[in-house]
Amino acid sequence: ISMRDNKVILWFEVEDTGCGIDPSKWDSVFESFEQADPSTTRLHGGTGLGLCIVRNLVNKMGGEIKVTKKEGQGTL
Repeated sequence: ISMRDNKVILWFEVEDTGCGIDPSKWDSVFESFEQADPSTTRLHGGTGLGLCIVRNLVNKMGGEIKVTKKEGQGTL
């Protein structure tokens, strides 16, 4: 937590320790009903709405969400 221009700045990181997300899919994972790898849907479930909802909420609060590569396995 920090202050800038009389605003409170919060920084959250969510770390994926799984197989990660291919960099070519980083933009599309924030779209409705998208999944980084549709072949895992049957194994892990999911609708492909989670990151889309998160992005919309973050945008409404004037925030930013992004995906970056983590050393080794997973994404950040």
